[in-house]
Amino acid sequence: YNKNMKFKLSELNLFSYITKLSYKDLIIFLIPFTIFMYYLYIYNPGVLTFDSFNQLSQITSHDFNNIHPFFHTFIEMMCLKLYPNTKSIAILQILTFSMMWMIICNYTRSENSKKQLGIQIIITFIISLIPINAIYSITLWKDILFSYFLMFLSFLTYVLIDKDYDVNYL
Repeated sequence: YNKNMKFKLSELNLFSYITKLSYKDLIIFLIPFTIFMYYLYIYNPGVLTFDSFNQLSQITSHDFNNIHPFFHTFIEMMCLKLYPNTKSIAILQILTFSMMWMIICNYTRSENSKKQLGIQIIITFIISLIPINAIYSITLWKDILFSYFLMFLSFLTYVLIDKDYDVNYL
């Protein structure tokens, strides 16, 4: 660690990646985001089960146990601190999926291919309109975020293989 080294936000690869997003990425992001938000509007305040209520009880009582992973309970607690409604947790899940799916589509799309963009839009609509995907995006379970991150981990594994294990992608 060098104390004299200056850190600039613009030198981050992630920052430069975000500034390169185009209208194509916005379209891919907005399709699941809009459809899942509509489901959240219909099933307001989200789909809650016994597990959801148990985790919310842990958050309100600050009596944490190992029935649910602490880190996920902590994430939900932070969402509820920002906006004290269970919708905030569902919105986090919707944003997580939409961002991850947009990054996956961005990586797999050639830069000037309208045909690939069209196929990605159709596939994104199909994935978003499958009712189980939309319902799960607003279900407050630890399994949902886990599944999204597992999908993204699989994608990152693909990127590692595709880039000959050069991890300087994001």
